[in-house]
Amino acid sequence: MVPVTLPGLLEAFTAEETGVREREHILHIFYQLIRLVAWADGRENELVEECLGETFQSWMGLFLQLI
Repeated sequence: MVPVTLPGLLEAFTAEETGVREREHILHIFYQLIRLVAWADGRENELVEECLGETFQSWMGLFLQLI
């Protein structure tokens, strides 16, 4: 679920027509998805990589640009 959902969320978040309220909802969903795999960090690193992959790096790049 996470590897499929993160790219779609990123695409929706970066779309020009996406409003502030929608972006807030997208960020909330993103947060919930990260919480789903957070337990595995440091224990099941392959699972974390499979779930987050390259899209997570794209999200982090976006966040760094916004900060």
